[in-house]
Amino acid sequence: MDPLVQLVSENGEFNRDQVDQFLSNDDVKKWGKEYKVVAIMGPQSSGKSTFLNAVFGTKFVEMNAAAGRSRTTKGVWMAQAPTIDNPVLVLDLEGNDGRERGEEDTAFEKQAALFAVAVADILVVNLWCHDIGREHGAGKPLLKTVLEVNLKLFDPRKTVLLFTIRDKTKTPLDCLAKLLTEDMNRIWDSIPKPPQLLDAKLTDFFDVKFAAMSHYEMLEADFLQDAADLCQRFAAPRDAEGALIQGASEAVPSGALRLHMERIWEQVKANKDLNLPAQKVMVATVRCEEMVRARLQDFHASPEWTTALAQASQLHLDHLGPTLWQLIGTQLAAYDDEAQFFDAAVREEKREELVVRMIAEMLVVFKQQLHVLHSSHLASFMDALAVQANSTAFATQAQALMSSSLSNFHASVLSCMPLPDKEHGESEEVGLEEWRLEERATTELLQKELSEHVTKLRAKLMEALVSAQCKALAEELHPALHSILEEANPKMWEEVRQLLQDLTTHHTAILSGLLEPFAPEEEEVIDFEERVEGHGREVVCGRVRDAAAGAVVRMREAFQSTFQRDEKGMPQLWGARADIPEAAKKAKLSAARVLALLTVSELDEDEESLVGGRQKGEFASGSSDSDSAPLPGQPGLVLHILQDLLTPRSSQENQSSASLGQPLWRGVPAERTFISPIKCRELWRQFQNEVEVFIQQAVSHQEAARRANSSGVPLWALAAMVILGFDEAMAMLYNPLYLVLAVAFVALAKGVYERLDVQAEMSLGLLPGLVALAPKLMPALVEFIQDTLQKGQQLAAEQAEIQRQANTVEPASNTSAPSPSPNSTAPVSEHSTVPSAPVAEGGLRQRTPHEDN
Repeated sequence: MDPLVQLVSENGEFNRDQVDQFLSNDDVKKWGKEYKVVAIMGPQSSGKSTFLNAVFGTKFVEMNAAAGRSRTTKGVWMAQAPTIDNPVLVLDLEGNDGRERGEEDTAFEKQAALFAVAVADILVVNLWCHDIGREHGAGKPLLKTVLEVNLKLFDPRKTVLLFTIRDKTKTPLDCLAKLLTEDMNRIWDSIPKPPQLLDAKLTDFFDVKFAAMSHYEMLEADFLQDAADLCQRFAAPRDAEGALIQGASEAVPSGALRLHMERIWEQVKANKDLNLPAQKVMVATVRCEEMVRARLQDFHASPEWTTALAQASQLHLDHLGPTLWQLIGTQLAAYDDEAQFFDAAVREEKREELVVRMIAEMLVVFKQQLHVLHSSHLASFMDALAVQANSTAFATQAQALMSSSLSNFHASVLSCMPLPDKEHGESEEVGLEEWRLEERATTELLQKELSEHVTKLRAKLMEALVSAQCKALAEELHPALHSILEEANPKMWEEVRQLLQDLTTHHTAILSGLLEPFAPEEEEVIDFEERVEGHGREVVCGRVRDAAAGAVVRMREAFQSTFQRDEKGMPQLWGARADIPEAAKKAKLSAARVLALLTVSELDEDEESLVGGRQKGEFASGSSDSDSAPLPGQPGLVLHILQDLLTPRSSQENQSSASLGQPLWRGVPAERTFISPIKCRELWRQFQNEVEVFIQQAVSHQEAARRANSSGVPLWALAAMVILGFDEAMAMLYNPLYLVLAVAFVALAKGVYERLDVQAEMSLGLLPGLVALAPKLMPALVEFIQDTLQKGQQLAAEQAEIQRQANTVEPASNTSAPSPSPNSTAPVSEHSTVPSAPVAEGGLRQRTPHEDN
């Protein structure tokens, strides 16, 4: 290890390579934190290097007294103390208050002192005994500055502050120590502190100690003895009695010492609080600042400024920029006249500060003018654009208006800025950076608002066109849909799809032509067309949904149309041979088809889609072929299920009922469903209850017709019987057998007549009626005879049952009567002349001879 190394040069450069070489010894790396750093500060030529060499045995260069008194130590030097076993690094600082640097270059001495406070465990303050009690001689201003900046830059740590009093006198050390302690406490109380250290004391961060040294030249032996005693105090362990360092070590590891010192020196150099100016600079600064304040007061009191400040927020000031620049020029001329004899650097600095501060004051007026100009140009643009709303080239006109408005706004803004004339030497951009930022921000805001207004107006106008086409589409759809839904034929959805497609194509073509002035993007056109189409779909679905809400009424109408009208559209006559159940089933199938069409939306289905070879919604009654069953979600599904319910097959009926018990149709989205399966079942049941009345009425009419047919013989038959059967009638009257046969024949004829429905058949004409009745005569005759025999058998069975019940009840009533006593005589009524008949065995009463007679 070299004996000495320059840590910091006299120019303030940290010698990294030399320090690395100095600390590269393996023994240094083993120190860890068990080492001490001792630094010394004090006036120039006060014997600092001599003190360090005497105490620590170092080889710092000492001043040659024979050559005169001058600066010996330049910068900061470092050496290891060879006389102490424990590792000790000694820092020798350049003296302060030296003639070589003069009064204007005091920054380095402050930097070196602050560096020593930050890195040293022990800071030795070297001062002469006769300087104690003096302000500058004792270095109090330097100590105050160093302590104040140390609290700002670094985290304070406990440091030993050792005052070494050189050339001691008869004054006791305790008295000197008390005086120095009071001075240090006064300095500590006067410096500003961070909020967290307001209550901190000097002793919290500094352990103040004192040592007196004899005169080096007059009492050299005593001086060396004092140095040896002090060396023992430096070498003592941390917690030993009399040791200068107490407590645990707070040093950084020795391997990071170079990096630690370099970082601290960089922070010290970067701090501006240590660069205090020289006296003439300070005077110029103070006076120029007073002039700046006076010029600002005059500026605030000028009538031009007060007028601009009062009117800037209300109206546009046409000549604001030249007026402001004239105010600046007037104040600058007055300032230049007053400050011409002061330091040039300070004068120019404060002159620029005056310009910046006046321009900063004017910024308030400029912002108000920006707001006024922004509002006026935006309003003018809106008015001009409203005139072009119906233009055939809206997009082009809007873009041209935007460019013109922004150009006019920029010109108006420049007229409000205090820009100098070309003959002036002032820089245009002095203090105007924030003005430029405000101008740029307001211009961007205006451009954004203009674009947004164009976009909103354009969107509003295009939205109005789209809404108008949607409304027109709906107006054309409503009557056409009403007609299609009223008819409700099996091709209803095909007709609805074709209608929607035709009207949508027509109105989207009209819309495309109306949108051309707005130069819409392809995506916008597609979106608008989809909206028109979607609106049409909504109208269709809404109308179908309304129709589905009255599905029962439409089903009833479909049922009545089929059930109460014949093939020719005439009212249905329910004759004796009319098949009412089959007609009701056919009518219910028509109603089921209407319900099926209103159940699920089929706007997205293909027009030619077939199911099992049959068109949607059309299935033969009673069809059970699985291949013809409809796919889930198609209209034929509901019809197929309801057909199964109409077919008298229990297994299919149970399966169909289960299908109608589901909350949704299988495979059908909820948005496509108008009537859910559960609701479909409820509607079907309600429909069946309502149409049952019509079926009962038809049955009643049929029965009435039958009774009407059997109520009397036609006149032509009576006439024929009178004319043709006169002889037979006379013979029959004289012969009872003929009479019985005649009655039987009349009953047979009447029954056959009613079964053949002769009146209905004869309504077609005589010959067609006879032709129609001929093949039906024998079957009707056989059926009548079978019915008559069956009714006779039923009558005989009923008579036998009645006789059996009577025979069973009568013995029971006889056995329940009390029997008379053999010795008593039953009272006999005067009307009771017939004795009671004896009861035979088995409970049957025997007939008396009187009853037989």
